[in-house]
Parts: sequence; C-alpha cells; structure tokens
Amino acid sequence: MAAPDNLTGVFQHSPHESGFDGFDYAAGAWLNHPGQSPVDDAPDSGDMTAAWSFWSFLSRDRTAPTVVSFDPSDGSGDVDTATDIALTFSEEIQAGIGSIEIRVGSSRGVVVESFNVASSSQLSFSGSTLTIDPSSDLDTGTHYYVTFAKGSVVDLSGNKYAGTTSYDFTTETVDTTAPVVSVFSPADGSSNAAVETNITLTFNEAIQAGNGSIEIHAGSPTGTLLESFDAASSSHLAFSGSTLTIDPSSDLDPATHYYVTIGSGAVLDLAGNGYAGTTSYDFTTELAPVQWDPVSGYGLLDIDAMLELATGASIADAPLYGDGYGSWDWGLNDTQAPDAWQAGYTGEGIIVAVIDSGVLYTHSDLAGKIWSNSGEIAGDGIDNDGNGYVDDIYGYDFVNYDGYALDDYGHGTHVAGIIAGLDNGTGVTGVAYDATIMPVKVLGSSGSGSFTAVANGIIYAVDNGADVINLSLGAYGAYSSSVTSAISYALDHGVMVCMASGNDSQSSPTYPAILAETLGGIAVGAVNSSNTVASFSNDAGGTDPYDFVVAPGVSIYSTYSNGGYASMSGTSMATPYVAGAAALLLSAEADFASEWTLEQLENILATSAEFLGASTLAASSGTGSVPAAASTAGFDVGTEAEFIGVVDAEPVALTGVLDGVLDGQEVFAV
Repeated sequence: MAAPDNLTGVFQHSPHESGFDGFDYAAGAWLNHPGQSPVDDAPDSGDMTAAWSFWSFLSRDRTAPTVVSFDPSDGSGDVDTATDIALTFSEEIQAGIGSIEIRVGSSRGVVVESFNVASSSQLSFSGSTLTIDPSSDLDTGTHYYVTFAKGSVVDLSGNKYAGTTSYDFTTETVDTTAPVVSVFSPADGSSNAAVETNITLTFNEAIQAGNGSIEIHAGSPTGTLLESFDAASSSHLAFSGSTLTIDPSSDLDPATHYYVTIGSGAVLDLAGNGYAGTTSYDFTTELAPVQWDPVSGYGLLDIDAMLELATGASIADAPLYGDGYGSWDWGLNDTQAPDAWQAGYTGEGIIVAVIDSGVLYTHSDLAGKIWSNSGEIAGDGIDNDGNGYVDDIYGYDFVNYDGYALDDYGHGTHVAGIIAGLDNGTGVTGVAYDATIMPVKVLGSSGSGSFTAVANGIIYAVDNGADVINLSLGAYGAYSSSVTSAISYALDHGVMVCMASGNDSQSSPTYPAILAETLGGIAVGAVNSSNTVASFSNDAGGTDPYDFVVAPGVSIYSTYSNGGYASMSGTSMATPYVAGAAALLLSAEADFASEWTLEQLENILATSAEFLGASTLAASSGTGSVPAAASTAGFDVGTEAEFIGVVDAEPVALTGVLDGVLDGQEVFAV
C-alpha cells in the first residue's frame, strides 16, 4: 500500500514480535501539511496531523523435520523380536508420498516389509511420532535396516524428511542353552551339613518351574525315596531369580547320606530351555549330638542305626525273630539284628577271632562256620604255610601249644554261637550267622590264662586274616605291656577289637577293655531283657565319651562245649553281640557311604547306640524289633547264677563270672 501524495512522514519496520509466531509486522506514520511541503521533521503540533497503519505478512516454514530419537536405538543389539519401531521427530509430522522399508543385512538387503505411507495400516502418525508395527515378529539374531524414502514423511508445512538408509538394529539371539547349576548349598559331596538346612541351587541364569519332580533319596540316587516335590506345584520349592530353594517338609536325619535328584525339565530358564537334571548331587548331614552316660556309655547296641549311619541308606524294620523276647532270641531282637539280615547283611566273608577257651568246632550249630587254614596239612607235623605254627588247621591252642583249639571250659563255644550260630531253624542263631569263626584258645579248663597267651593269640589272629577280635576276658586292675602292644598291633592292621568291660560291679572297665578309652577298640557292658544295666557289669566311667556300649548279657542262650546249649550271663555274653555287629558292619562295606577308617567304624558302631542314660531306657528305631520292656532306672540283681549243669538243647543258668586270686599274670573269662 502506497502512502498518499499529500503525506510526508517516516516509515518504521517492526520485526517479528513475540506472541505472533509466523508473522512479521510493519507500521508507517504520515504528517499532513495541507498545500505545503514538509518544512522540517518536527513541525509544530498545530501544523500537522498524523495517521498510523499496520500490515501483517505470513513468513513461510521452510525447515525439514529431523529425527530426534530412534526406538530401538540406532545401532543397538539384543532387541526384542516383538518390538514396534518408533521415530520421534523435531516437529509434528504427517504421511507424505513414498515407502518405508525394513531390510535384512544392509540398507540394500532383502526387503522384509514395505509400507506405503499413504495407505499402510502398519504405520501410525501421531504428533511428532511415527510408529511402525511390523506385520509379524522380527526374526531372532537378525540385523535389520529401516529405510525411509525422501518425502515419505513431511511436516505440516509440507517440508519433506530427507529420509535415511542408515538406521539399523539387531534382534536378540535365540537362547537354546540350558541352565546349569553354578553353586550347590550344601556343597556337592560335602559332609557335616546341618539337619535343619534348606537345599539351595543357584543357576547361571534366571529360572522358572518346569514339569517334573525333584526328589530326595537316602544312600544313593536310587536309594530310599524320602521326599518328592512336583516342580510346578509344590509349596516346598521356591523359584526366585536364578535360585531354587528346596525346603524339606521336616529336618533331615543326622549322619545320613542324601542325594537330591532333579528330573530333566523340572527347571527351565526364561526361554523355556530345560535343565538337564542331575542325580549326582549329594551331601551327608552332621552327626547327632553326642549323648553319653558314665554307666552305659553311648547306650544299647543298635545294629539298624549302625548300618544306616555307615551306608547312608534307610534300613527297614524286620518282624521279630524266633521267640521274640522269650528265653532264646531276645538279644537278637533287642539289638535289631533281624533288620540287618533283611537288608542282606549277614556277616558273610568276615572272620571273627574268638580269643577265649577254644571252640567246639564240631558243634552242629557251628559246623561249616569255622575258619580253616588252607595252607596247612593236618597231622603231618610240619608248618606247611610257614606262619610259625604247626598243624593249625582250625586256629591254635596257646595253652597246650598245638593246632587243636578245642574248648574244655564251655565259655568260648558259648561266645562263638552268639556271634555266628547257624540260621538253620534249630538251636541258636548268631548275630552274624554267615560270619566265620577263628578259634584261638588262650584260656584253660579253669577259665583262666596268661597275658602272654592272650598277646600271642591276638597277634596270631591278626596275622592270619581276622577282621574282628572278640575278647570276652579280663583282669580288673591289671596291666600287661604285651597284651597292650598286641591290641595296638591289631588296631594298626585295621582289625576291630571288642572287649568285655568286666563283671566286677566297678565304676570303670576291667583290663584290657579300659584301653578303649585311650588306645582304641570297643568296650562292652551288659544289660538284661528290660534294658537295665546288669548289677555285675562294670560301668563306662567318667564324663569324656569313648567307644563304650552295652548289649544283652543276662540269661543268654547259646551253644555249649558238650554239643548242646546253655544260658549264661556276663559281659562275656554282651561282647559277642558287638563283635557280631562289627561283622555285619564290615560285610556292608560295598554299600558304605564313604571309605571309613577303622576309628570311624568303631565310632559309628558306638555312637549309633540307643542312648540309655542313668534312668531311661532306649526307644527302638524300628517297629519290628523293639525293646522288651520299659522300666525305671536300676540295676539287674541276681544275674550271677551258679553253675547248675548243662542239658542238651535246654537253657540253664551258667555264670561267666569267675572267682580267683589275681596274681598279675592271669586273665579270666568274664
């Protein structure tokens, strides 16, 4: 617009002003001097009039939109295959003309999808954002490029996005790797695990429940099934991150070898890959707290618990054997020997040396169970095997110095029957009825003998292959360096030595049983059929535990030297129950949970005993073999019956307690 000819004035331009985006403004002023030319730039106010006018002009947007962010990020990796692709621009946008493409490998690679911006339903323009929704999930482990044709995206003024061919990302790879356990707790193969422990497996990645079971077995991966948990539903399983926690429904048993088996597919990673499972994860729990009593030591011999402790397997209860708690078989049932037999442990292959008054090895209940020296020829007067003893076919007689260790007192035969009497349906059955008896005679017809004979007998037994030695003899208050050395020799050669505590009604064991406290071996006291400590039985003594147990030793029915049977009382009768148990233990070696040392085996036998205490009876661990009675504290009285004779196959009372004057060189049957 031009100014009127009759106006003079000044033009003034005002630039873009805040609040009026997209517009410029101009203003002009004219001064009116009728019929005159302008005189000066500042006339008097009365000489002129003024007029103002405004004009506005639209300033055009010529700037192209640009991308301010990519999602997934440009050049990123491990992108979810189900992702949408979103681009945020510098200003509001709309569809232009052209296509947007997704390619594989490079910006010129194979086109996976092509979208017409004007018509594709897979594209969404909203404000400054463009969202691309692929028609299907992207492939895993693939390098994608997203290309935009120039003009496919425009701003609201029609300015075209320059396009790009360099926007790329890579999708996540397929997880086909199964999870593995990186940490076991308790540690795999460990011992001394707490009985109240939870079991925790930490994997190398996050996990979840799959389908299958997780089981706890005793003894071996296929041993007794103790608990089974369904991975998908059990409340005793907790999956959290990379950790699986197993919470057993009750505390674990002490001194037990456990295996945890995880079925294939019971544990998955988040990609669904199944843990291959394991059957080899194992650990052993801590020993039970020691219970010790100065009278009965660790308590009543418990063969069932002994074998469970040694093998880590559960030993099932067997029915009562024979006459139960009658006159003949109460000792077998009281010590739970039938449980061991039912489990297949009978003492087979184990040699037990009976170092005593000899053995009637022709007795019908011992026939075939007597050790024989295959390297010796009977009666030729020659030491054929070079062991230093002539014609020692069935052991040796260190009283008469010949190869005929026959019993002329009855004591040794009685002991042998308790250990290994045949399971033939007649007479008696031994604790380890398949064990082999090695007769070693060191006591004469009066039931006494020399320390020298005893020492020599022990060494003979060790050198000729004995696994267990039974010493139902002793001399209270005595000591013999030769016997002590011989017992040490046996222990050094891995032989278990079982020794009678003695029948002196004393507060500590006789010699050599007292050596169990310092040197090794197992000392044995006696109880009656009510599991009350016999009045004659020497106590364990002291408060520091050592391997001392009690076993049936009152009115024990067994084989006798006249070919018949007799009932006898004494710690001499209790000791062969323990020697028989030792034979059962050693016969289970193939199933041991560990390579136990001799000291550990002695400790297993002793510490697995049922605690009696001074006033409490043992409670059986089995439902078949149970203690005969539950009575209050006290000691058996009247068990030292006089010898009244022996009747074939009939129980009679015969004491193992002898009278005699101790001269420091003699040892007596006890």
